[in-house]
Amino acid sequence: MTHDPHRTPDRLATAQQIIADRFSSMMSLADQRERRFRTEMESAPATGQCPNCGAAGQPMDEPETLELSVRHNLLKPIYLACDHCMAEAKVQERMASYGVPRRVRHATLENFTITDPKQETALDAVRIWLLERTSLFLLLLGTCGAGKGHLAAAAVRRFRASATWITHAGLIDGLYGVPLDYRPGYIGRLQRIPLLVIDEMGGKAMTSDTPETFYKILDRRYEEGLKTILIGNILLRSKDETKPSLIALTGGERMESRLLQTGTSVSCRWADYRNPAKS
Repeated sequence: MTHDPHRTPDRLATAQQIIADRFSSMMSLADQRERRFRTEMESAPATGQCPNCGAAGQPMDEPETLELSVRHNLLKPIYLACDHCMAEAKVQERMASYGVPRRVRHATLENFTITDPKQETALDAVRIWLLERTSLFLLLLGTCGAGKGHLAAAAVRRFRASATWITHAGLIDGLYGVPLDYRPGYIGRLQRIPLLVIDEMGGKAMTSDTPETFYKILDRRYEEGLKTILIGNILLRSKDETKPSLIALTGGERMESRLLQTGTSVSCRWADYRNPAKS
């Protein structure tokens, strides 16, 4: 078979020309779509409603509208979120970074639903706790679905420093999920965070070292004057040793005086928000 030295360069040149033609065609099509988009944009309303709350008078978000137009080959004007919704998005992003559950990131003291005088009392107690520097512990104890998480998340939102939200089970599992040498550092971080929220107290079976673990964390926070929120569907005290209580979980008598001396205990026992018929 005779080798033609000119054949390979010819094929390469042809392939390059095909690629160039296709690229030119794609760019031409993109230019056509861009021109059509700009023409259609001129007839679209310059302002519209906030996509989150419906507030009127929001300017069009041209980059987002263009992307949607190119992707789906149609013009659907997208308008910017209002200042309030943009600020709220930043707050919820901050709450998420603290570990606050998605279900209560929207929570504020103002949108806490009150249908019972006891709820008003609880709300006032949280407000006062936030203002009083010497009141370190907020104990939100009561029945399921009473809005304890809402009140705690609203307090986190109002707090002007960083926070960590963790569950009882998450704390214990996290502790024993790290190497032994790293456990002091794990405990130390929880001892020093400006605001610590421990949710679902009593949600994990208590072992012999559970009280000591909580005592180490809470006692150091007490000594440093740092605020802590404890949430649970348990009693503050219980004569029945088979039932978990907050005092038993956190170190017994050693911690009891500290919790009561510098704590605000809120009994959240009213109708279940999630299932009113059950209450």
